[in-house]
Amino acid sequence: MILPLFGALIFMLISFGKALYYYIDLTHVAAEGARIAAVSQVTMPNGQTSLKGYLCSQLGSGSELNTGSAAVDKAVVQVSYPASTENAGDPVTVGISTNYHWIPFFNLGSMSIQSSATMRIENPPAATGTTEITGGTCP
Repeated sequence: MILPLFGALIFMLISFGKALYYYIDLTHVAAEGARIAAVSQVTMPNGQTSLKGYLCSQLGSGSELNTGSAAVDKAVVQVSYPASTENAGDPVTVGISTNYHWIPFFNLGSMSIQSSATMRIENPPAATGTTEITGGTCP
């Protein structure tokens, strides 16, 4: 009699742990993306050509956040500058979000997991010859 209740409790704990892990992962990647956008690097680390591509690679090439699965949607990267100005001292915000499905087998209980980081622009894109850094959905 107690086994089904115990099994449900274990399933809920595992689901909560996965959601918390995804939140921590998104927070880390958003902070790293905000730092890169603030210094406006011409080339991204690891030879990536875009901020979105680099941040998606930081989530892991085979991870659920990068590719999507029944439990979680693909991560979406948003980069926002204030009122289309990109001057030194202006804030740049990088946000990453996804939808987590608590019970993926029946498509029940969806929750949005999102994180963002804001930093001041140190080196404007115009000074480095780059265009505005943009985001998008992970591949």
